[in-house]
This record gives sequence, structure tokens and C-alpha cells, in this order.
Amino acid sequence: QGTSKSTTVVLNKINGEITMHDAALADGAAVVFTFTNNTIAATDVIIANAAGNFGAYEVSASSIQAGTCKMIVRNTSGGALSEATKINFAVIKAVKT
Repeated sequence: QGTSKSTTVVLNKINGEITMHDAALADGAAVVFTFTNNTIAATDVIIANAAGNFGAYEVSASSIQAGTCKMIVRNTSGGALSEATKINFAVIKAVKT
């Protein structure tokens, strides 16, 4: 992310690492960014977690559609953080039965 923690990320891989912008994120605050990835199908499951800084962030994916989802990152550290957080992700291919 080049300009802010809410900047859209485009990465067309089944798994990988997103490096977020280093802007400050207050304790308890959450930021949402669009994750564009042509490997995502509407039926897939997106697993994401913060790499390093154990317990400082909660990460989740929502609004999963073909080619995109929303990533939500919440600071749970107890204080403001200003770092280029790394998010590991995996797209798990799934189908409705």
C-alpha cells in the first residue's frame, strides 16, 4: 500500500503477503481495504492473519465476491501502532454443496 492503510491492494496469487502502509492505527480502531485478486471466487474462503507482532492485530476477510474481497484489520494491541504490518493470506478453493 503506497498511500494509506485503506488503499486497494491488487495481488493475483492464491497465497502471499500484503505489506500495509505504515500510517498510525489507534488502539481499537479498524481499517478496511479492498483486496483485488483474480484467483478469488465467490464461494472461496479467505484466511488472513498478521505476520509478526503477535496479538497486536485481528485480520479478517468479508464481502467475498469473484475477484475481490474486503480485508479488515483491527488494532488490538492496547496502544497506537505505526508500522507497515504484513498480512499473510491464503485463498482456499471451495464450492457450495
